[in-house]
Amino acid sequence: MDNLSIALRWAQLGIRVFPCHAQDGWAKGKEVSMKAPIPTHGFKEATTKEDAIRTWWSANPADLVGLHTGNELVVLDIDVSAEKNKDGWHSLNEKGIEPPKTFNVTTKNGGNHYFYRNQSKIALGPTVGVKLPSGEIIEDVDRRAGGSYVIAWSNNVPASLEELSPAPEWLCTKAGLAIENPYTGTITEWFSTLENSAASPLVVYAKKKLPQSNINHQQMLNVTANLVRLGASGETGVEQALAEFKETYLKPPYNTSAYEQAFEKALLGAINKFGGKPMQSPEVNIDHLIAEKVIELEVRKEAERIVASKNYQGSKVLTWDDLAEAEQQEIVENLVPYQGVAILVGDSNIGKTFAYIDMACRVVAGMEWLGKKTKPVKVLIILGEGKSGFLSRIQSWCEYHDYDIDLLKPWFQFIGGGNLNSDQSLELIRSEAINQNCQLVIYDTWAAISGVYNENDAGLTSETVTRVLIALPDRSHLFIHHPTKASGKSTAPIPRGSGALPAAADVVMTLFKDKDGKKKFGSDYEWVSISTETTHNGKNRNSSTETIRGLRLKKMQTNKVVFHHEDGLTSKKPVANIKKYLTTPMTAGEYAGATGLSESQARREISSGLETGLVEEISPSRGNIGAKYRLATEGNPKPSAPEIDWQELVNKSTKQKKVI
Repeated sequence: MDNLSIALRWAQLGIRVFPCHAQDGWAKGKEVSMKAPIPTHGFKEATTKEDAIRTWWSANPADLVGLHTGNELVVLDIDVSAEKNKDGWHSLNEKGIEPPKTFNVTTKNGGNHYFYRNQSKIALGPTVGVKLPSGEIIEDVDRRAGGSYVIAWSNNVPASLEELSPAPEWLCTKAGLAIENPYTGTITEWFSTLENSAASPLVVYAKKKLPQSNINHQQMLNVTANLVRLGASGETGVEQALAEFKETYLKPPYNTSAYEQAFEKALLGAINKFGGKPMQSPEVNIDHLIAEKVIELEVRKEAERIVASKNYQGSKVLTWDDLAEAEQQEIVENLVPYQGVAILVGDSNIGKTFAYIDMACRVVAGMEWLGKKTKPVKVLIILGEGKSGFLSRIQSWCEYHDYDIDLLKPWFQFIGGGNLNSDQSLELIRSEAINQNCQLVIYDTWAAISGVYNENDAGLTSETVTRVLIALPDRSHLFIHHPTKASGKSTAPIPRGSGALPAAADVVMTLFKDKDGKKKFGSDYEWVSISTETTHNGKNRNSSTETIRGLRLKKMQTNKVVFHHEDGLTSKKPVANIKKYLTTPMTAGEYAGATGLSESQARREISSGLETGLVEEISPSRGNIGAKYRLATEGNPKPSAPEIDWQELVNKSTKQKKVI
């Protein structure tokens, strides 16, 4: 097999692979050694992704295949080299050890790699020389595990990892974990953490194997990293071993400041990466560790309880009068609750700001918004995304509606910038709302004003909303918010960040482009809909949900305004609908099914008919049956349409959406 095929076969087994240099030489202006990793971050960039593997080895077919051992593999590396006087098999025989049979290959130099499974998943690292449980060292036999790698020298690849035998116990002695245990101090400070007694057997062996001449940069990095790991794992004599290796590395003609700085840099890098005390394996002091974890979880749980209750303001017994007082008229019928929370979610440049300006101005002027009744209140707007151009938008609204802007000014207050998690900022918002008697507070936008640095943090998001409601419990709050990037262009925009924000809201209005709007309302414009229906990721806790169509931005001299098509709610006028469909007594739900309207829209048409005398109500015969409505029999012309069966009417209606 070629190297690409070898890499793919190992990756299919779940072993991450990466490219290594096939020979000694120079690359990117520095000396490199055969078998050294090519990626900048070495085995950390190893992967099992087929596309990445094919891309690399298709372009570089000669590169060797490095196998990251990780926690899956433990490789017994048996060195054999007559030239270097190495014979790992002889060392094993002297110790009376015969490696268990398993998948194995012959290396380039005639040695062997025996592949074992790390069945217990104990965190192991590489060692130069295998340390036995007795403390003895097997010379010329190394271990590759954890943060280490081996080269795939053979075309042979196991069919599955089940072909590998479990690693023998003597090969799993803890010694120098090859995981990153950072140490942030200086070299001198790290040396002070080491024991300076006689060198341990593993350090003695490591010193014996130190290169004595022509040490290249990669060898220097490997040796310093290995000695630092040994020191961090508690082996003694490491400081002296490093001093001796430095002296060897800087032998003439390499005794220059440049080479000395390179050594110091490499040593500090190894200490910063591997110099921390290694983690204990799961089986060490497990009872103690479990007890500590239990305490930790109990402390965290208690802390969360305290945080959750710290904003508690007390409870009170509610009377019938209290409940009646709470039944206040909504700021905007079915959309902006009185003393509640609403959210307007829409993508960038879709017209969120124009929409809430249109709503706020209509609220102040006592005009309907999108066919909804409004309650005139004073408005406080927190501008977190800039005040430039905001006045011109209000001026355009006044121009379009022929409304004197001076009549609006006393009803609006503004604050530039804010942070709801800042006590000072929240107090300014609170005092301004109270002192100016502003009932509706608009936050543009949540991301700019909330102070929630991580929008996905549910706890912080929930606490931030709670802070606002405690500061201004008797006000109405409207948060302008962005959708997720993936859903922003869809007809169901999802509020960005944690779901704690929409969960805390009474109403969620989503603003999205209406793909059918051009055909329905005019082909020259981009139409927009606003919805509280769950199919569009909207929400309305206290009223029926609906989708309001027929909105677009209309350009004025100075800016734009929101234009709402008069037939945005329905393609028929209420009077025509009533005369056509209300030919037999119907409930509001039945009327909605016949006309294809939402139930809330159907109720508005019926209410309009009741007010004008076109419709009359039939009292229910039993208490559990809803009221029915019919065309008034007096004072109005008889409908021209013949009476037909209700079920037949529903079946024939081409506009039917649902039957209640």
